[in-house]
Amino acid sequence: MASSLKLSRGPALILNADYSAYFCTSTQYQNQQLIQTYNAGLKASRYFKFDESMPHFQQIISTITANPGQLSREDTLLLVQAYNQLGRALKKKERFAESFKEYLKGLKLIKTNNLEKTKEAGLLYHSIADLSIAESQWEEARTCLEKAKDIFSSLNEEPCLMENEYLMGLLYEKSNKTAEAIEVWENILRSNKKISKEFNIPKLYLSLGRSYLKEGNQPKAIEYLEKSIEIPIQHFGEESLELLPVYSGLIGVLYEYKLYKEGIVYAEESVKVAEKHLKADDADLARYISKLGKLYSHTKHHAQALEAFQKALEIYLIHPDKSKVEITDSYLDVAQTFAFLGDHNKANEVKDEGEEFARKNLPRGHPLHHGYVFWKFFIDYV
Repeated sequence: MASSLKLSRGPALILNADYSAYFCTSTQYQNQQLIQTYNAGLKASRYFKFDESMPHFQQIISTITANPGQLSREDTLLLVQAYNQLGRALKKKERFAESFKEYLKGLKLIKTNNLEKTKEAGLLYHSIADLSIAESQWEEARTCLEKAKDIFSSLNEEPCLMENEYLMGLLYEKSNKTAEAIEVWENILRSNKKISKEFNIPKLYLSLGRSYLKEGNQPKAIEYLEKSIEIPIQHFGEESLELLPVYSGLIGVLYEYKLYKEGIVYAEESVKVAEKHLKADDADLARYISKLGKLYSHTKHHAQALEAFQKALEIYLIHPDKSKVEITDSYLDVAQTFAFLGDHNKANEVKDEGEEFARKNLPRGHPLHHGYVFWKFFIDYV
């Protein structure tokens, strides 16, 4: 009997498998309040709002573990997923040690309750592999991917097997075997099997574009990078909220490889979409605007950069307790841009405001303090 537990999955075309929800029970799960909580956490994670998503998964964990006695299969599997999603959110925030602890809790539940052949187990191994890749633990990642492959093969889960291949390509790419990564990912595209609708094609195109840039093949890279956004635009429309995660990844790749002019085109579009869907005081809106400002700055469009940085700073300052790092960085962006425009008095004034904010709100050893320490050298250079 198929599970009647309804977990939010969202449009499979866009969602990274990081946030796809699976549940493999054979009986009806009754606690709809927990399901709503889980779905709310997934929705926040989907748009990179990890500070909002984590409390939802923590609530599920505390609720289920607060009840004494033997857990039902349904509670156990939901608890595994909550540990997995909490670990993924922590990993995205680069809190790797904390992330691994959550994965271990989920792994212990799986082994203790004889759930090694469930989707939840396979997805947990995917998460551990992804974290291991981020920490350059290649053998650990490979072992986890092999275990996940065995599980998904036994369950005949084609989308998960494709994700397994994708992660193997990511392992190659991050371990400086770019040609092998490209081969794995191109093989997914060339596969005689129809690519599942549940597999994230834009993510695959983005990764191929990034790897071709690393190989120095810019024309091929641009072709794939353009496809990574063209497909979701065709599917959802030009103004859909679903485009923001895709724009975020695409802009990041173009910025990393100093394709600033190309990045501006997509950053401008991302700001339009963000302004349409996000609240005026949303820190995520400020982040998209700030990314655009940095691209303008790199192409010496300093007047436009200043406008963007000032607007982002204004948004961050609405909720200063939630955006201390972003505010400190934005003050420095604004000050430096005034300096580039030749207004050194205003530059120093803004720099002083930012330095004072940093002194009051960031730990003494925080890296952003160094930007203010080296201000004198910067202003002399400009």
